[in-house]
Amino acid sequence: LGALEAGYHFGRYWTQHSKATKKDSVDSVVAATLGLLAFLLVFMTGLANNRFDTRRQLVIAEANAVGTAYLRADFLEEPQRSEVRALLREYVDTRLEAIAVPARFVEDRAKSEAIHAQLWQYAADAGRAAPQSNPISLFAAAVNDVINVHTQRIAAIYNRFPVSNWLAIGTVALLALFAVGFNDGLSDGRADGRALVAEVVLLLIFAAVLLLIVDLDRAGEGLLNVSQQALIDLQQQMQAGP
Repeated sequence: LGALEAGYHFGRYWTQHSKATKKDSVDSVVAATLGLLAFLLVFMTGLANNRFDTRRQLVIAEANAVGTAYLRADFLEEPQRSEVRALLREYVDTRLEAIAVPARFVEDRAKSEAIHAQLWQYAADAGRAAPQSNPISLFAAAVNDVINVHTQRIAAIYNRFPVSNWLAIGTVALLALFAVGFNDGLSDGRADGRALVAEVVLLLIFAAVLLLIVDLDRAGEGLLNVSQQALIDLQQQMQAGP
């Protein structure tokens, strides 16, 4: 809004104290600037939406990996079978808590990685006890998948637009709105003659799209949240029994 007002008053000043400016050339510059801003917004929205979709797919992948490890724990002998399944149930509870209570994210992440170490120890012990067993190899592969998907989910959480991207899009947006105000100031020197409502609507549209990009880029911190339903369903299945 400040850029819009500054552009308008500068346009009025320019009209009163400078030689006449070719209105057609200014219109072309404003149109080109708004077009560039629209292109950047569409481009960043697409990238942010891809990141959001990746996080959503990783939730499903993690639920599948943990569910597979839970089933393949049946290849182990007791009491290892029950102990591994108890660890996997605790693991799912921890993963869901980390999302539901962001303040515990760091603590729950450390707890998840500690469970990884315990699960891998069970797989390693079973592999040493039966080095030629294909079922034990399948269980070890399932545990490895759980660890790999965890790493991918953590990386996806921190995969956000850098500050330089926000500075660039913010600068272009400010300059575009300054140009719109300047063009309006050239068109009409009367304060009551400007298309203020249309300008504010344009400003709010840009702000809404930027807010959408921020929300998609930082899913879980705003209005948009990645659904954890796949893990919730798995948690319920685990609690129901083997």
